[in-house]
Amino acid sequence: MMIPLAHLGHWSWVFYVIPVVIVVGGIVRSTLEERRRKRGGARKNAKATRRGGR
Repeated sequence: MMIPLAHLGHWSWVFYVIPVVIVVGGIVRSTLEERRRKRGGARKNAKATRRGGR
């Protein structure tokens, strides 16, 4: 039985999608992490001002 190499081109997009998914995932992760840091910092500052600036 021969491997159907003629149909291999139909699946070549997989090799382009995997790196794109990795990069987009990294961007989303860093964006969410930055938002969490900003929210956490705002909460800490709000608590500090309630305590008299400490």
